[in-house]
Amino acid sequence: MYIVSKFIDYYDDALKKLPCPRNYERGNNNDLSKKEQFSILNHFGANCPKNGLVKNVASDIMKNAMQKGPLGALVSLTKEVVVYLTENGANATGKKKMLADDALREYPNNYCSELLVSEDKSSLGKSLKYVRIGPVAICYWVTNKTNNNDVWASNYNDVGFDGISSFDYDIATPADFDLIEPQASIMFPLYSVDLILIDQKLYAVSFDPAPKLKGTPIELLNPDVKMAEYIQKAVQMMDKSLYRITA
Repeated sequence: MYIVSKFIDYYDDALKKLPCPRNYERGNNNDLSKKEQFSILNHFGANCPKNGLVKNVASDIMKNAMQKGPLGALVSLTKEVVVYLTENGANATGKKKMLADDALREYPNNYCSELLVSEDKSSLGKSLKYVRIGPVAICYWVTNKTNNNDVWASNYNDVGFDGISSFDYDIATPADFDLIEPQASIMFPLYSVDLILIDQKLYAVSFDPAPKLKGTPIELLNPDVKMAEYIQKAVQMMDKSLYRITA
């Protein structure tokens, strides 16, 4: 199978040895803007934070808080958003956590999403990575281990992994997975979704149409040959329009 890609991953050599009637066109999240990512996540039926242009989202967040009386007016001044400084908002340099009021003044026309934080702050610097590889899904927690009280994103600096689990959609029942409701077909052999847990509810905040897996727990769980076979199956069945890859 010929791979069209902007990067190299650990299973590439094994995948190239497998027969397939079509190329594997592997993009990355640089190909999708945050607006497009949230559009796909909404199409999944996933829960998402409020998102849109800063001038709309930040204003709405502050307005809703102020409608709750004098205390709400004070709360509105503490509301925060994640402003995307680049089109795709990837990595730490592509986004910035800001007070909604400051974001309105500095980045009114940038895309943003509401910063959701659990009451005990335990959600900061931690996310659940949901990776779909053809018929198989793998989930694990990603935690930013940097000793810094200002750390809020999970996917940069000193990162740790735990709570790894996997299941096969070919033999699973609907009760085996409830991270994202399977409401839509997603035509990617490999993709990932980042989720955050707020008050026992998962919110999807990022979609990657081809995550790099080298150095992740998936490389340990799945030898290169096994990984290549998963992708080969997904690409072949997608080509025949028989395989529904659901979120």
